[in-house]
Amino acid sequence: MFLQRYLWLHIIILKSFLVYLSDIVIATAMLTSSTRSNQIFNDCQHQDDCFHIPSNVGKWLFKFVGCIMFGFLLLVYEGRKSKKIIASRDISYAFTNVMANHYHSLRMKSL
Repeated sequence: MFLQRYLWLHIIILKSFLVYLSDIVIATAMLTSSTRSNQIFNDCQHQDDCFHIPSNVGKWLFKFVGCIMFGFLLLVYEGRKSKKIIASRDISYAFTNVMANHYHSLRMKSL
């Protein structure tokens, strides 16, 4: 039972890493392609009452900068916050921060 809990923790950390890796792959794919596969955006170009954003602006604004880069900024913020919590050696703060909690859990496993 004890090893299963740590196995689950390793799986959760691996999943988080793979999500950020897939964000990088998706961002690269979006920035290198110039076509859209969404039919709503393709139909919007030909209507008068529809506000159309060009593909080269939309992929930077909404997809890449708006979502993926904001996610990485939140990761950096969370990392800096957890680094300060770990340096303070206060276990009560580490319980409230997911990244610091994972760090302490993995560190306690190796002791």
